[in-house]
Amino acid sequence: MSQSATVNGLAAGVSFAGSTITVNYGAVHGPLAPGGIAEFRFRATLNANLVLGTVVTNTGVAAWDNPTQTVNASVSIVVGSIPGPPGTPGTPSFAVLNGSVWHDANFDDVRDSGERPLAGWAVELYRDNQQLQSVQTDANGVYSVIGVEPNDQAGIRYELRFRAPGAGANTAMLGRAVSPFTNGLQRISGIIVPSGANLQGLNLPIHPNGVIYNSVARTPVVGATLTLLDARSASPLPASCFDDAAQQGQITLADGYYKFDINFSDAAACPSGGDYLIGVTAPAGTNYAAGYSQIIPPTSNASTAAFSVPACLGSAADAIPGTALFCEVQPSEFAPPASVPRRSAGTTYHVHLRLDGSQMPGTGQIFNNHIALDPQLAGTLAISKTTPLLHVTRGQLVPYVITVNNLAGRLLADVSIVDRLPAGFAYVKGSALLDGVPTEPSVAGQELSWNGLNIAGTQVRTLRLLVAVGAGVTEGEFVNRAQAMNAVTGNGMSGEATATVRLVPDLTLDCTDVTGKVFNDANHNGRQDDGEDGLPGVRVVTATGLQATTDQYGRY
Repeated sequence: MSQSATVNGLAAGVSFAGSTITVNYGAVHGPLAPGGIAEFRFRATLNANLVLGTVVTNTGVAAWDNPTQTVNASVSIVVGSIPGPPGTPGTPSFAVLNGSVWHDANFDDVRDSGERPLAGWAVELYRDNQQLQSVQTDANGVYSVIGVEPNDQAGIRYELRFRAPGAGANTAMLGRAVSPFTNGLQRISGIIVPSGANLQGLNLPIHPNGVIYNSVARTPVVGATLTLLDARSASPLPASCFDDAAQQGQITLADGYYKFDINFSDAAACPSGGDYLIGVTAPAGTNYAAGYSQIIPPTSNASTAAFSVPACLGSAADAIPGTALFCEVQPSEFAPPASVPRRSAGTTYHVHLRLDGSQMPGTGQIFNNHIALDPQLAGTLAISKTTPLLHVTRGQLVPYVITVNNLAGRLLADVSIVDRLPAGFAYVKGSALLDGVPTEPSVAGQELSWNGLNIAGTQVRTLRLLVAVGAGVTEGEFVNRAQAMNAVTGNGMSGEATATVRLVPDLTLDCTDVTGKVFNDANHNGRQDDGEDGLPGVRVVTATGLQATTDQYGRY
């Protein structure tokens, strides 16, 4: 660092060029007397891009006399390590523990490019079962625990525990650690730390069975509860059947991951070769429908044969043949995005499984088994229905406009627009236009349906049609009702929109004409005789309120 170099407290005689500092002691101070000391001090800043564990060595050279004699000495530091406190020679230096947390998609326990780093995971250092430190993984899933006292010469026991963001008592362990020490589920124990060591590779690759996700938004579901059931009785397995007891009744976190490490430890309760059901309960107090998805239903369930995981290994049912010791039912470790068609091979998953312990973990677990849950779709669409007519007559064609507006802000699929016509009203074939394109409905009695529609983002879809009023329709009000429905679940996605018309008599075809005359019947004989004039301007009113006014001759 500039201006930091001094000799015996003075900066005189010090020069700097490149990475070399030169001190011309003799020019400033004269000869160094026998027994004298020249103390040279300076400060240096390490490059910010140096990787933890890099060894940095500084070498000093002293030269004197003619011919020149030299002597040198060096000191090295390890980036990330912390020297011990000053004291007697041999004082131990503190150490650093390093590692990564990531989703190991190909099960090789090596962090490969493209595999998802897991940020924000807590890495806790325990000393003799007492928590000593806690750090978090960075955006790259990397962590460092610094200032660790060496234990290679003492009886101190160290352990690292990994915890997902937001994890609690009902959070499942998702993977087994990988390190040179004793590895367990999200845990490394028996760690030996030499003085000044910079230990690398204390890693946690996770291997979840899949993601619980929203069948419409295709995003992970937080707060879903999963239970593994004995398919014979539909009863939950005891917690002892799992390497991690919290996996029975586990609740998903923000990533939606779930995992069952079944151990087949009880031949009666969890037999090897048995059939099992994955039970999923939607998050409490949220807008999710109960049960498995209807929009993206499971390929196997309690009413079908179990999907055999042991038979899947290396077969056509394995979506990733390159990992022959593991059964993946989908090609990606991520939940299928909206671009993957629902009810296609890309959304396959199973909830009825046959598992055994013959080749663990491959025969005892299924992977990339992403399970869908349906959100409540009521209110995701707004609908309106209008007609420019208020009064209609028999045989008249009535135009209607139905408008459907996406309020969800995301693609909504399997939408049906259902239009229910009043009795006696009939759809005019060939009249329907959906967004200006001729689109015929399915007709079932008085119900018209436009099915299999997709409505993207904040899209508005407009449907125009003509309806004919039948000859047998009686006078009165008639309500036409329309609603947007989900074609798979049959549930409403919008409220009900209505348009009302009143059938009135046709003046030409339906009404009787009554004519007459009002006159001065002077002789009271009920007939108009000569000299008995008609009375103009007389108002004639019927019992139903119809009115007429006589002309200048008394006629109406």
